[in-house]
Amino acid sequence: MALPLLAFSADALFNGVLSHLLESSLAGLVILLLIAACRRASADLRRTLGWIGLFKFAVPAAALAPLLGRLGALLGWLSPGAPAALIAGLPGHRYLAEAMAADRALPGTLIMAMLAASAAVTAAILVRWWVTSAAFRREVLAGASPVSGPLFRRVAAAASSVGLSRATPPVVLSESEGPGVLGFISPLLVIPRSLEGLLAPAELDSILVHELVHLERRDPLWGAARTLFLAVFWHNPVVWLLCRSIALETEKSCDEEVIRLTGSPEAYADGILKTVRHSLGLPDPSLTGAAGHSVSSRIKSILSPQSRTESPAMKMLVLSSACLIAVLTGYADPSSEAPGSPKSEAPAGNVYDISKLDVIPRALFQARPVYPKEMRAQGVNAEVLVDFIIDPNGAVKNAFAAKASRAEFGKSAVDAVSQWKFAPGEKAGNKVYTHMQVPIVYTLNNDDPKS
Repeated sequence: MALPLLAFSADALFNGVLSHLLESSLAGLVILLLIAACRRASADLRRTLGWIGLFKFAVPAAALAPLLGRLGALLGWLSPGAPAALIAGLPGHRYLAEAMAADRALPGTLIMAMLAASAAVTAAILVRWWVTSAAFRREVLAGASPVSGPLFRRVAAAASSVGLSRATPPVVLSESEGPGVLGFISPLLVIPRSLEGLLAPAELDSILVHELVHLERRDPLWGAARTLFLAVFWHNPVVWLLCRSIALETEKSCDEEVIRLTGSPEAYADGILKTVRHSLGLPDPSLTGAAGHSVSSRIKSILSPQSRTESPAMKMLVLSSACLIAVLTGYADPSSEAPGSPKSEAPAGNVYDISKLDVIPRALFQARPVYPKEMRAQGVNAEVLVDFIIDPNGAVKNAFAAKASRAEFGKSAVDAVSQWKFAPGEKAGNKVYTHMQVPIVYTLNNDDPKS
């Protein structure tokens, strides 16, 4: 008993993970296109869009069920059949739904091995990140030297200009790493020793403002969250593209804020170029710094800023659209409409097995299943076991493919059986719900499938 239950649980988990990745990847791709279309908007807006797409991976459709239910009712009221049409039109939904109609796409042991391997890779990435970050912090602190009074006063002035409510953050001088903010629990401002003598006062001030804007916005913490997403969804290229976009837009957003505060884009661009030539940055994707993330693209944006077309109304519209995209892709969950799953409608009374009835159901009308054209062209035969319930009115309810030798035939069989009509089964003189299973045999020896 334990092994079949384990296999069933593994299959259900695998199907749930697969459908969640489908809907989240679809939302992420659409949001990436939306980010590309908002080139003339602020970097802060594009960064927010990226986070909406990324957070969709953390929120399964099941968590959105109450909202999806209300939205589905609204869509159904506006246009009957709209949710079903929306689902059917999603790329890849049909193939995933039909694959899930089979008894089991993969052996339970293989599914568990795949999930365990994915979790092991995630754990290895997180351990490596934690160990590397801790070692780098120890290395920086071991080689740190005292900060001069003038430099500390510049840092304090920069912190005040960006609106940091807390005290000036600790500052350490490193050999060549930085400038950047190191850590998110007890953050440190890391500055290369040579930077104070290398940069002009206006250039140094703009670089310090950039780093402290990161600190004021808690970007090191958001960077750690981004690393967590990369570790969990290491196998998904959409997550990598979203994280890359967020990292770039985060730096550009800080660039825009620096220019607003200092009013010196030329000095700021010169400071970035000199800093890049004489420092190594901070070697970790979760750490923030002026010397990383597509410097050439940022310099172009700093020196040749585009006129902004963003207004509060447009910003609200774009963000609302992104949230709506994330919610609507919940309808891509194949488990909600897949031929392999019972529909949500449930009988109100007791359901009897056919062997327990006094009068068994009698078929009045049986629609013939349609042989899938692509399978007919390939000369493929198949058998599908359709599970369903006959209600007291003789209508078929909750039809689904309990087993299919070829998943491509599942939808055809379920669509046909759902149209059948019966004289209902009877128990003690009352018409009752009856549970039945019927095999549908597809064979090219006869043009019509047999039941």
